[in-house]
Amino acid sequence: MRYVYPCVFIPEEVGGFSVIFPDIAGATQGEDLYEALYMAEDALALMLEGIENRGEKAPTPTPLEKIELPQGAFVSFIKRDVKPLALAMRI
Repeated sequence: MRYVYPCVFIPEEVGGFSVIFPDIAGATQGEDLYEALYMAEDALALMLEGIENRGEKAPTPTPLEKIELPQGAFVSFIKRDVKPLALAMRI
């Protein structure tokens, strides 16, 4: 299944970025923007796999205009394909 979710990148005072998904519990981080983006893609896949494995429906993404941003933060969209567990186990 394919998903696209808004992701909030929050610059940290000590450098790097914290990354949160407004619609899914969980967070990640990166030492720079490139690492934060890479980690966001992996985190989203793991969070969505967990939702699917529990037999739950993935939440509806929040519209961009409804996302409140901390000072200096910005939103990007993260796209991820999540393979069914049985298919992933064969690869």
